[in-house]
Amino acid sequence: MSDRTTNQIGPAEFVDAHSLRFMFGIGRSLVYQLLSEGAIRSISLRRKGNTRGKRLFDVATIREFLSKQDGDVAPAFSERMRNAQKQSAMRTQEKKT
Repeated sequence: MSDRTTNQIGPAEFVDAHSLRFMFGIGRSLVYQLLSEGAIRSISLRRKGNTRGKRLFDVATIREFLSKQDGDVAPAFSERMRNAQKQSAMRTQEKKT
């Protein structure tokens, strides 16, 4: 396993969005969509008074979510993924303007 997902103690319990792509092939847009739906859990680390920090995702809740999925991609799941991609594209466009 990669240094991103393991350490001397064992497998990582929390990882960032970049590591989720590496571990599970799940992109940032879908991760935040699942988070907003309550399907997975995350924490945000930040210093007192700061508005920005580091979001870490609970690997156990992601594994649990994935284990509940059947082998076929459900139309609703595909729709959520398309919506997440659209929202991400809109946010990117807003940042450029």
